[in-house]
Amino acid sequence: MHGNQVTVRYLDDSWVRPESSSHYDSRGIVFILNLALQEVCVHTETSPLDPAPGQPLAFGAKGFSRLPNELQVGRINLNQARVEREAINEILASSVPLAQEIVDERVAVPGTPLLDWSVPSRLAAERLRHAIMRPTYLPGSYARPFQPEYYLVEATDVFERFPEAIPQEWAQLPDAYLHFVTEAVNQDVRRLIPDIDGLIALCRVSPEAVRRDVRILGLRAWLHSHRQTQNCG
Repeated sequence: MHGNQVTVRYLDDSWVRPESSSHYDSRGIVFILNLALQEVCVHTETSPLDPAPGQPLAFGAKGFSRLPNELQVGRINLNQARVEREAINEILASSVPLAQEIVDERVAVPGTPLLDWSVPSRLAAERLRHAIMRPTYLPGSYARPFQPEYYLVEATDVFERFPEAIPQEWAQLPDAYLHFVTEAVNQDVRRLIPDIDGLIALCRVSPEAVRRDVRILGLRAWLHSHRQTQNCG
């Protein structure tokens, strides 16, 4: 689904970089994509324990099964060089194309107001996180080319290829249980579908991943659609 044009809330002249201590400073600048407002902005931590709004771009089961309204797409420590207003605003400006892709490539969850990940939207989010966290002033570990953690596949492709993996009870589960299914499946994809090579073969747009493992995107949307289809009439 295509959303509105993503906007940017830049830092203005009133922003002053917080003073760093003489010791290692673990505070940071957190980059946030507000999917409800379709806006990219930053949050400046005032202490190491200061929680930033939004949810981090998680790589656990919840990160792939739930698309929050506010998404933390990157963070830069204050103790690193060049994190002044101009550099931050430059990163914000360069984030717009990928942020727009995240917004536009989300998929609707049938029968609900919710939106879900697709492979392109999740891949754009991971590319954006990589772009924010790999400027030249960061340690060399972030200077490597982008590579996703997992192979990403669409739920519609998975269950078209492996219909025998669909438990019959999924068609009868209420919304609350469908929520748990989305997390349980991505906690252990191999348990549901042991054919990891067959799953990886369904990966249409992701480059080679770090792990030889798969995460299924758009699963919540597919589960709601599957339940509707099975119960129509």
